[in-house]
Amino acid sequence: QNLIEARDFGRGVAWRIQPEAGNAIFMFVLDPAGTRLVYLEVNMQVTGHRVPWWLVGVDLANGQKQLLLGGQHPDEAALVPIAWSGETLLLQGVAPFTGEQAALWTLSLQDPQPKLVADETAYVGVPRLSPDGVWIALPVSDPPALPRGYAAGEPPATELTLMEAGAGAAISTVSAPPGHIFVDAVWGSDGRRLWAIEGAWNEERKTFDRKAMAEIMFTFTGAQRTAFAISAGEITTLAACPNG
Repeated sequence: QNLIEARDFGRGVAWRIQPEAGNAIFMFVLDPAGTRLVYLEVNMQVTGHRVPWWLVGVDLANGQKQLLLGGQHPDEAALVPIAWSGETLLLQGVAPFTGEQAALWTLSLQDPQPKLVADETAYVGVPRLSPDGVWIALPVSDPPALPRGYAAGEPPATELTLMEAGAGAAISTVSAPPGHIFVDAVWGSDGRRLWAIEGAWNEERKTFDRKAMAEIMFTFTGAQRTAFAISAGEITTLAACPNG
């Protein structure tokens, strides 16, 4: 059985959010206040590369559903919600049941028309939506900038591009130093700084050592500095505190 179970720990109650008969839920995101969620619902009774899908919003206070996008779209990739900040949803196109990823889109809750931000060849990894929903940090790979000995899976990000979420316009790009990559990134609470794990190429091990954290100040020209580094072990994950 496919469903979302919502729990209100303050009131000690729980309820279920279920798809329509014959459908399934794929991925959901919560709004920053935790009062609403949006999920992708896909028709499981239709076979093929493209299937009917719907993007559904739910008010967690009363369980009321709202259709945001979708319907009979056999020739379009389904749009999966991957982030929600402010009144902006970040959506990634996928072909259900295949794992194939497509373009990146944004959807303003004030405008029912999704906007294309980047096609599937323009980025790698996971794009990051700023806390105010205004900017997107897009990880980009420049293969010629990678060390000659690197040959492991999807190319890592050698650049981070700042994009305007509403228009999809690139504002500035910050490149990692030669022989370095950006592994992960999180926005600071002010929505103007980005923190990223910085990997440095280890020629002996033929891999990137993740021993530093870069602070990126996005301006129209871009600026970066190493904010923190360790001598042993590796930095694996970054998480931002809501209060900065």
